[in-house]
Amino acid sequence: MLEMAMTVLPRAGFSQYEVASFARPGAECRHNLNYWRRGPYLGLGAAAHSFFGDRRWANHRDPDSYLAALARGESPVAFREEIGPWKALMETMMLGLRLMEGLSCAALSSLTGLSVEELFGATLAFLHAEGLIGLEGGFLRLTPRGILFADYVVRRLVQSLPEELPAP
Repeated sequence: MLEMAMTVLPRAGFSQYEVASFARPGAECRHNLNYWRRGPYLGLGAAAHSFFGDRRWANHRDPDSYLAALARGESPVAFREEIGPWKALMETMMLGLRLMEGLSCAALSSLTGLSVEELFGATLAFLHAEGLIGLEGGFLRLTPRGILFADYVVRRLVQSLPEELPAP
């Protein structure tokens, strides 16, 4: 189905801007692009999620619990998470590779202090030789074939990371 969409939709004027998303140029979903770029967002209401800097949080899912917390003058937040360097790296990799613009090598370097070649070593060369990934203009991108194997590519890259990452 995805292969068909990748063939048919461009003929109809739609561009693929994310692994599973197509839009007419200029009509991409800015809301989702913000998520995929790890941009900040504030969610209001029951079950709403928020993300800012190195923190993520979510409100009570059940509307009655959410409203009861507010009525008591308490925070409606039910879940809080601090995003450490390792998780930030994993999210940056996974989300960046979903975008057709690709994963910024500069962003990876700022998180790790290493180049993509130092981070991924021979795995990068292997994935490139298999036609799954390309490096162009400072971005690591899935190829059209790589899009079909996106989870595999991300898993291989994560598995190839050095045991210890230096502080950037």
